[in-house]
Amino acid sequence: MALFARVYDTILSYKGWLLSFVIWIVYSLVGMVAYALLEPSWSYTQSFYFVFTQISTVGYGCMAPSTTGSRVFTMFYIVVSVPIVSGALAEVFRPCVEGPYRKLDASLFQKLWFLRDDDDE
Repeated sequence: MALFARVYDTILSYKGWLLSFVIWIVYSLVGMVAYALLEPSWSYTQSFYFVFTQISTVGYGCMAPSTTGSRVFTMFYIVVSVPIVSGALAEVFRPCVEGPYRKLDASLFQKLWFLRDDDDE
């Protein structure tokens, strides 16, 4: 029973990370399927490559939507993908940044007199 509780607590501690990762994967798969259907000459692999380059905002330019439907979809997909991917990456890298930031924050507030939260009344 203790093992189950530890596993459950571990899963809960990574809940935000897992949710962000799942949202990112589902969003990528939706784009991949949409491009595979909207672009008659693209395979699922090519569609995934295009989605990945667009979501990461690299956009190499070696592939471009050719149909009107895929171009309209691309406009909305990219506008929505920037906040989704930014939020997901922020949540994924939060544990890497949070610990050092707390240490810096605590030491900085202690050393700089004008940043201290003292009640000087």
